[in-house]
Amino acid sequence: MTLPNGWVRTSLDDVVGFLTSGSRGWARYYSDTGAAFIRVQNVRRTNNILDLADVQYVKPPIGGEGERTRLYHSDILVTITADLGRVGLFTSEITAYVNQHVALVRLKNTNLAPYVAAYLISQDAQAQMGLRDRGITRAGLGLDDIRNVLVPLPPLAEQRRIIAKLDALSARLAGTRAELDRVPVLALNVRRSALDHAFSGALTQDMRTETDRPSSLAPKCDDQERGVWRTQALPSSWRWVPFDEFFNDLTNSTRKLQTTDYELEGPFPVVDQGAAEIGGYTSREEMVHPARERVVIFGDHTRCVKLVEPPFVQGADGVKVLAAAHGVSIAYSRYALMAVDIPAKGYSRHMKFVRRTFWPVAPEDEQEQIVERLDAAFARADRLEAEAARSRALLDRLEAAILARAFRGELLPQDPDDEPASVLLDRIRAQRDAAPAKPRKRAAKAA
Repeated sequence: MTLPNGWVRTSLDDVVGFLTSGSRGWARYYSDTGAAFIRVQNVRRTNNILDLADVQYVKPPIGGEGERTRLYHSDILVTITADLGRVGLFTSEITAYVNQHVALVRLKNTNLAPYVAAYLISQDAQAQMGLRDRGITRAGLGLDDIRNVLVPLPPLAEQRRIIAKLDALSARLAGTRAELDRVPVLALNVRRSALDHAFSGALTQDMRTETDRPSSLAPKCDDQERGVWRTQALPSSWRWVPFDEFFNDLTNSTRKLQTTDYELEGPFPVVDQGAAEIGGYTSREEMVHPARERVVIFGDHTRCVKLVEPPFVQGADGVKVLAAAHGVSIAYSRYALMAVDIPAKGYSRHMKFVRRTFWPVAPEDEQEQIVERLDAAFARADRLEAEAARSRALLDRLEAAILARAFRGELLPQDPDDEPASVLLDRIRAQRDAAPAKPRKRAAKAA
């Protein structure tokens, strides 16, 4: 690719003054106070800003390892294990060090650091390090992988203009991402509000006469823990029923497939208490659950709720298979199980709370409308989340395109009065050649 006038392509090694990574064994220096210890999680994926809000603190040794891995202003950090290729620019005045999963890149001329750090998160630089489209294709990065990256270097004045423009665009992208990050919460609120309205009777108020006012109160119970409803009063045409008049427990204790026996493919899906609709597959027909109509799966440990079509195989421990009792729609019972607040007891058993709960039963025609309207509300929430996910993907592509244009010299016009980058490189090389050579350690004599 032809570079604009005044630009030059050079290896990072030409402008690096110091390149290292932390070493193991720092755990013995951990402390509640002291210097910041930069780890992979402190280096973000989307920009060069380090996240210093949650750092480990250390009281490092004096000299040696403590000095070698200490950060100075304008040092560049690159993650070399775990989540590879994250890049951060250290601009803080605090005392900080890096661990063994982060490389420290110190340039001979620190004025280049903002531009070089920005370039290292571009797809071009990531590809040179063996990472494509920010996906991991290798186990780790070596220091030479960083050192050998070729950098399209513009004049220093143009670098500053590029970084200023990128910072402005990045701030706008960050604002848009923050708005998109709110969408899952909004979608959750849409679902929660629809469920609350559904099982208080408000969602189908138009189906009842004005005289059908809330009057059916929840039965008075002992003080045992059970599911809690947002309202205790139902329309007079509704009724409260115990578990056995709302659900039929079809859990099969003799047909439970262990996780280790799941297959990647097979004619029968395995449904367990995990968040995924299908946990795996099996070809073992003798393990198929005898249910012939749709059932609700409740995770005894996880409280996950799923509506499942037969045939299916019941997963291992923690899966409860529930059918709807007479006069109750299975889809209605599934939404009811999602609407009720079941006490959260970690990985403990939760089915006992479901059994103690009293359940609201609407007339059958109203149940049908409740399901239809909840389906529509949940579909709206799903569309919100899907649109947000597509928008985030477009933002990622836009950011990559902006970076690509910036490092091709297409983001801003060039100024012919700028000092060419080659002149700056010549000065850096001259300073390096003029620097006194470090004395070599004398080899120990053989005994």
